[in-house]
Amino acid sequence: MRPGPTSSTSRSSITSAIVVIPPGKDTGWHTHEVPLFVHVLDGTVTVDYGDKGTKVYKAGETFMEAMNWPHNGINNEDAPARILAVYMGSDDKTNTATASVPK
Repeated sequence: MRPGPTSSTSRSSITSAIVVIPPGKDTGWHTHEVPLFVHVLDGTVTVDYGDKGTKVYKAGETFMEAMNWPHNGINNEDAPARILAVYMGSDDKTNTATASVPK
């Protein structure tokens, strides 16, 4: 890919993944340096944004995930949750980085 019109040194990088969160498990606290489009394929995912609150997303729902803000995806249900994650980044940004639990 060629650099985008606003970037002279980094290359665009769009990647996708199917993320499965088993029942009763979570993603762990993390952040994203790039825009992230999420579509919930199956189940329900609760995202804890720390002092910004929580949001529940169900199968069929789509959202843009928080950038540069620690959060944790949790599956409180009895069945696996599956999401399609599409990262709209560049080769000089990290899609996902481990973060500390907000205080």
